[in-house]
This record gives sequence, C-alpha cells and structure tokens, in this order.
Amino acid sequence: MRAVLTITCFAVVICGTFACSSSPQVRFQPTPVKESARFAREVVDKEVVTVGDGVAAILILIDRYEPNRPFEEQMEILIQQGVIGQKERTKLKDSDTLTRGTLAFLITGALETKGGLTMRIFGRSNRYALRECIDCGIIEKGSAGSAVSGRELISVLSNAESYTVRNGGTH
Repeated sequence: MRAVLTITCFAVVICGTFACSSSPQVRFQPTPVKESARFAREVVDKEVVTVGDGVAAILILIDRYEPNRPFEEQMEILIQQGVIGQKERTKLKDSDTLTRGTLAFLITGALETKGGLTMRIFGRSNRYALRECIDCGIIEKGSAGSAVSGRELISVLSNAESYTVRNGGTH
C-alpha cells in the first residue's frame, strides 16, 4: 500500500513539472496605481495635513486631480467649479494647517450642499459648513478650528464620496 502511494505521489510531481514547464511563462505585471491611491498613501500617516493636501483631496472628489499641479492652478480649478470664491482664494495658503472648518467649507462647496436654515440665511462659513457635514455624516463631531490628520482627511473623503452615492448625485 505504501509503495502505491509513493508511486502515485511521484507520478503527480513529475506530471505537474512537465505541465508547468510546457505552459508559457507569464511575468507578473503590477497594475498601475491610481493617482488618488498614491495621494492617500502619502497623506494617511501625517499627523497634521496642510491646506494643499485638503485642496488635492477635494480635486479627487470632483475628479479633477492631477499630481504635481501647482497650488495656484488647483485653486483656479476650485474657483471655476464653484467650490470657492475669489475671497477664499486669498485666505487659503498651501502650507497652512488644514482645519476641520476649512475642510468642511471645501466639501460643502464641492458637493454644492445647500445646508440648513442658518447656512441658507447667513451663507456658507467654516462653522456652518462643519455643522452641515456633521449632520450629513461626512465629518465626525468636533471643533471647527481643530487640525485635520491624514487619516481623518482620507476618512472624510471616503464619507463624502459615499454621501454623493447615497444621494444619487455624481458629486
């Protein structure tokens, strides 16, 4: 019985070797990484992200992201898309720390959120935009002036995308 089992195992190994050697050799070709995934990898471990990182995240959300695009060109795209106005352009600096309020302001502009009664009456501000994003489940509760970490930025970006899908919009 042991001899039959040994011969069977030996036959399987030999047949497998010949079968594998006769098949064409295919080299593993990694699929190209999307630029948005590369951005997420770069940002996720940052303790504090910058306004430049937040602007790039918003451009990913509205499908207008290109790596290595200068900050001024990114801001111009946000103005063209109606995410921000000229007034906000002068206030936002690339290397400044991104706050939750600023992130919420950018998101509500990108998603064209009308907001609640207060935001409709007084206009979109960091504070009212943050309240709206909290109510929509895009951003966790917290202060408008607190800094955003890389993990939080990626989470908010994911939540904003889910929000658009739930509400039947493209953005």
